[in-house]
Amino acid sequence: MAQPLHFDIVLPCYNPIEGWVEMIDRSLTMLEDELNFRPHVILVDDGSSKGISAADVEQLEKLGIQIIRSKPNQGKGAALRIGINTSQAERIIFTDVDFPYTIPSIIKVAESLHQGADLVVGVRDKSYYKSVPAMRRLISKSLRNMMRLVLRIPVDDTQAGLKGVSKTGRDIFLATTTNRYLFDLELIVMASRQEEVDVQAVEVELREGVVFSSLSLSILFSEFMNLLKIVWRATFS
Repeated sequence: MAQPLHFDIVLPCYNPIEGWVEMIDRSLTMLEDELNFRPHVILVDDGSSKGISAADVEQLEKLGIQIIRSKPNQGKGAALRIGINTSQAERIIFTDVDFPYTIPSIIKVAESLHQGADLVVGVRDKSYYKSVPAMRRLISKSLRNMMRLVLRIPVDDTQAGLKGVSKTGRDIFLATTTNRYLFDLELIVMASRQEEVDVQAVEVELREGVVFSSLSLSILFSEFMNLLKIVWRATFS
């Protein structure tokens, strides 16, 4: 590579599954092997009530990971705003705490940032839909159809858990207000409304063995209301 792809990684964390610390360590080691540097990681614990032991925290600290404890639970978007606001890096990549996407996918996001993109959006390849539960598949495809028909934003796949921002993208992210899952959509809508902001999409691939959490009816209803708010602001503001 022509220049080092330096960036921070921000990880939101809420009630993580067993083996999550080892997954972080393994993923960072693979990134270091590919990039010849180890990214600084900011982990935001979003009010977890289980899954994080004293031994986990000790191991994370040994790995040099910066831990921020946030209580009560506010949601993934809120946790990411805390982590991104804390980072001092020129470029920031954010993903889920179990590193659900492959190392080459993360590197593709980093390369796009270093080529000048302000917001890099991971777009899931076709194999993704073979790996997810039917409800998630339905929600994801329905949302993508709405993006094309209603909001007409440049990227219709807004919910993949791998994205990156430059300093300009960082400022836009910090201006978002959605606390839970649809923060991605709000971010992309806000960025795409500014002509000077470079929004790029890169295809990303799930790693093998990813475990998906279930979505409760209360979360689905809450996110539907957030969707209506985002569409309203994008259409009438």
